[in-house]
Amino acid sequence: MKVLIYGDSQTGHTGRELQKLLKAQGHAVTRNTKSGKSSSWLNKNAPSASGYDEVYVFSGGNDGKVQAESVKELLSKLSKTSKVFYFGPPPATLITDLPFAKKVWGSAKTADKFFPQTAAFREKKNTAYKKVTGNLPNVTVLDFRNAPLSNIQQQPSGVMYPSQRDGIHTSGQSAKEAAVYALNRKGKSKDNNILYAGAAVAVVLWLLTRKS
Repeated sequence: MKVLIYGDSQTGHTGRELQKLLKAQGHAVTRNTKSGKSSSWLNKNAPSASGYDEVYVFSGGNDGKVQAESVKELLSKLSKTSKVFYFGPPPATLITDLPFAKKVWGSAKTADKFFPQTAAFREKKNTAYKKVTGNLPNVTVLDFRNAPLSNIQQQPSGVMYPSQRDGIHTSGQSAKEAAVYALNRKGKSKDNNILYAGAAVAVVLWLLTRKS
């Protein structure tokens, strides 16, 4: 299977871990990271998805305003020929490595008051992007917030999420766990949920018959 991973700087973190997992499964993976680019830019400059079986997209973190239509257009375009999996922006978090964060952002911030306005805005964008993409055919919307990540705590936005090294990028162990979550979400549908529920009922009935 051929897979394309495309998007903003989260592509260099969770996307990189996803690439490792997919390659370990024997898939051919192309990772195209466009750090600092908005959803509008990613849409206008999107590579062709022709020839790829699956495309993973990361966007939204660099959008200075809600760009829901750009996100919708980007995913609609890519999903014409491929299965698409979309990650919107992860939460802004408390910083775990302030010296590193200062190097990344070029300004002095405190670990407990980092990007308070950005934190709320990222949640607004994520909600808007999920709303316009949730029913697109051939598109699975993924959410960092739904991934079973380790070491979660309440963040400035109120979201329960692990604090990250620079406060913005889901990295390190969190990125590895988010990548596993993305792969585990593949192929899950209402039909599968029904199948799993049916299997669970069968197991319960079997256990009851054994007790009797």
